[in-house]
Parts: sequence; C-alpha cells; structure tokens
Amino acid sequence: MDDIQFTWDLKKNLVNISKHGVSFAEAAKVYFDPERLELFDQNHSTINEERWIIIGCVNTKIFLLL
Repeated sequence: MDDIQFTWDLKKNLVNISKHGVSFAEAAKVYFDPERLELFDQNHSTINEERWIIIGCVNTKIFLLL
C-alpha cells in the first residue's frame, strides 16, 4: 500500500469538509489501518465500477468510506 495514490475533485473535498468535518486526505488514511473492514457494496456497484464500504480508524477517529 506504500505506492497507493489518491485523487479527488477539489470542490467535492471542500463540500465534504464543510458537511462532515473531514478532508478526503484525512479519510483516505483509513486504507492504512491494518484492521480495516472492507465490504463489497453491491447496491452501488455497476458493471463499470466496483464500490466498497470501508470501515477503519485514523488516529482515534472511525471513518466509514462509501
């Protein structure tokens, strides 16, 4: 996971900070939680894109990524 890279829309990032109080950069750190839980999201996945629900910790905060 050391070579993983994230990109996101800057406007959506600002909306996420305003709405949830967390930036995408901070939330992306959940991928480095060795005890994270990843569940396939069949309801939001398509033929072209798989979606996953990821639950894990960053510092002392718990994040749920959809």
